[in-house]
Amino acid sequence: MEIRVYNLGDKSVGVVPTHRKSNFEPELSSFISKNWDEHHKGWTDSYVASIGNLSFAKDSLNIQAEYMRYSEIAGMVKAIEGGYSFAPDSIPGLSVGIYMVTSDDKIILPRRSSSVKHAPNMYNPFSGWMASMNIASRQKCEHSKFAHDPRLYNYYWQAIKETMEESQLLPLAEFEIEKSPASLVNGLAHSFNYMFEFMAKTHLRANNVRKRILNEQEEFAEGRKEHDIIAAVNFDHLTQLLRNQPDLHQEDPVSFEPSDDRELILLDDCIGGLVTNFENITGKKRPVDLIDFLREGGINISYLDYE
Repeated sequence: MEIRVYNLGDKSVGVVPTHRKSNFEPELSSFISKNWDEHHKGWTDSYVASIGNLSFAKDSLNIQAEYMRYSEIAGMVKAIEGGYSFAPDSIPGLSVGIYMVTSDDKIILPRRSSSVKHAPNMYNPFSGWMASMNIASRQKCEHSKFAHDPRLYNYYWQAIKETMEESQLLPLAEFEIEKSPASLVNGLAHSFNYMFEFMAKTHLRANNVRKRILNEQEEFAEGRKEHDIIAAVNFDHLTQLLRNQPDLHQEDPVSFEPSDDRELILLDDCIGGLVTNFENITGKKRPVDLIDFLREGGINISYLDYE
């Protein structure tokens, strides 16, 4: 498993729209159209911000952003999972992930439902695409004007909307999200896309937050539930949860039943985010051997930020 991480820290992050659409090779484009017609009939498509060009300097990360359709993302995921020769190794779509930290020193991680088509029963932060679905109603988000809406490319605005949606309209006054992302993670085992990862704090206790999150509707499929269980991981258990991942990833997440919060099977980008932002989340130093331990277990976290 490979996880690529840009550790952002105090670096400035800029996402500038080019108002160009991402293009793909003809064979991949044909596969994308066929996959959508055959497997997503009746689904709402939407626009998603994507990477046209990414440049990293000592003090900044700059992205020239394009746009693509969710149908294209769905097709690329299918092509990657199917091992097709024309499949890319990753997806240029941009998403946001938010690690909610509660007043009783726990991290909230929702589990993807067994009913979803991609990565069922795996745990992740609050997350979602930087999509027009967050800007307009399901009936209107396909309108082409949203491909050029500045909110599509505003990662902070998207992170707030995603948190409020996934927490059953938890009022903005109940939590505080850091204005700049802590990291940009690209997991190549499950997620395939690029995720801006944020830290958020709430004065609520974990059990109060959990009650607000359950029964959320999935973004792109009417009537299906994306998340069905909410976990709250104790700060003191985070190290062991991460150390358990090499063994846990040998298990089938659909049939495996964790006995406690140290046995959650994490999505690849979640592993990268928790390792990278360990101190930011817990206020404690990350164990010095953790990255090497995971690498020896087959989980390779590569840093690309010249820190």
